Amino acid sequence: MAILGIRDIIRPEVPEAVNTCQNAGIRVRMVTGDNKTTAMAIAKECGIISSSNPSECSVMEGPEFYKKVGGLK
Repeated sequence: MAILGIRDIIRPEVPEAVNTCQNAGIRVRMVTGDNKTTAMAIAKECGIISSSNPSECSVMEGPEFYKKVGGLK
């Protein structure tokens, strides 16, 4: 039996860069191949979303995204 965990490390400058963009009025978005739970955790760690603004975030997976944008062209 073994348990293995892998975690990508957020570069130290990322949360500050996100904050700078947000303060300048830029809406920061993240695109990733991770699943929804992982994506939310990364976005929170980077400061893209916070527990105070979960209603402002939209998390979707590939099929939902393709439908929303009208597919690939």
